[in-house]
Amino acid sequence: GKSVVVTGWYLLNAAATPAVTTPTTPTVPTTPTTPPVTQQPTTPPVVQQPTVPTTPAVLSSPNFAPETKASAYAGVRGSQIAVDPATGSVYAAWKSGNDLWAVKSTNLGQTWTNPVRVNDQGGTVYAYGSYELAVNNRGSIFVLWEDHRSRNSDLYMSRSIDGGLSWEANLQVNSVADNAIHSSMALDSNGEVYVSYSGYDPSGTHASKYEVYFVKMLEVSQYQPMIIDPAIKISDTPEQDDTTRVAVGAA
Repeated sequence: GKSVVVTGWYLLNAAATPAVTTPTTPTVPTTPTTPPVTQQPTTPPVVQQPTVPTTPAVLSSPNFAPETKASAYAGVRGSQIAVDPATGSVYAAWKSGNDLWAVKSTNLGQTWTNPVRVNDQGGTVYAYGSYELAVNNRGSIFVLWEDHRSRNSDLYMSRSIDGGLSWEANLQVNSVADNAIHSSMALDSNGEVYVSYSGYDPSGTHASKYEVYFVKMLEVSQYQPMIIDPAIKISDTPEQDDTTRVAVGAA
């Protein structure tokens, strides 16, 4: 009988004891396998090719009109050209022997008027001297040159108000210096003409060296004579260099 009791107690205790459950370990997701990297083929280095010089473009005929002869005879020395800013007319001037000649073209240089002499005394223009040609916004044409009519090198100027068909009486520009040379001329929009030149100052202590002079001229209108102011010496140190240039800036 003891065996039964004991066994019964054991069975009772066994039934009363809760079962111990072992927790399940969660499944770790599998890391996807990285595909192998395929080796790309190596690009060969770029070899710098030598630069091939470019052949200059040849301008076609519409860009360059055929040459035309503006002078009526041979023996021309030097030339100047100017354009009327209002009408586009082209003016050309040159020296032949000891005279100055001017012509006009109204069709972009295809044809030219007959040459007209600018200096009112024949044979007075210094063949190797400088000269200037310019046109203002009124259509007045100005020519400035070195002249030997007084057996000295002086500066003379003439104006044309009819398109170069005729030229006014020549005016001497230099009023002080002897041997006036290497002139320069510039115009502004108010009718003023500016001139610079080199020359000897006979009253100075450096009579054998050049000084620089400045002259202002005014065209009040095309129908009034030019007003020429006295020359002003603007250099402070006489030099052997006799080149001058004058320019007008924008307002």
